[in-house]
Amino acid sequence: MQNKPIFTGVQQAARGKLSAQPEVGHRHVFGLDWTRGDSPTTVVVIDASTGQMVDIERFHFGGWGEHRKRIQYMYTLWNPFLIIADKNAIGAPNVEALQAEGLPVHGVALTTKLVGHMAAALAIAIEDGRLALSPYPPLLNQLAEARFAEPEASQIPHHYPRIVMPEGMEIDLLTATAMAWWGIKYYNPSGVISFV
Repeated sequence: MQNKPIFTGVQQAARGKLSAQPEVGHRHVFGLDWTRGDSPTTVVVIDASTGQMVDIERFHFGGWGEHRKRIQYMYTLWNPFLIIADKNAIGAPNVEALQAEGLPVHGVALTTKLVGHMAAALAIAIEDGRLALSPYPPLLNQLAEARFAEPEASQIPHHYPRIVMPEGMEIDLLTATAMAWWGIKYYNPSGVISFV
């Protein structure tokens, strides 16, 4: 048996509107989840000034260079002060390449524990109404279907179990959204980010 959904109030939070360009004076954060297998590379943009999700990009096309070019284009458009990016596996060299281009990328290793913390923080923001989601059906479906796996008897108390999804369902939008919100919640002007 699996636990109840991680995220509640998803439909009520789906009041955000995607934008073609940023509003003057607003600050933005990207969450960046690199492609794995058939999953797309996914970028979620959140307006840190309003708590609104303002852009979503998913792409499979071309090689890694093409993916980075698309991210660089999005950076030019939105001018985020922070990009939280997955640095697992193929993510590491791509993060380094974007950093070399001058993008404000902070790479994170997406461990089970960290993803659990990120998901919990995102769940609170959604339930409390602090984050306005895009009414993009694949995003809402991923959030609605996400569960924490039943903890094993040997699991250390207070450690988050892994997130499980229905067979065949992606987790890219959930992950990118959680990373972007984590960047907004835990970033400070000194550039220090706490991940515990």
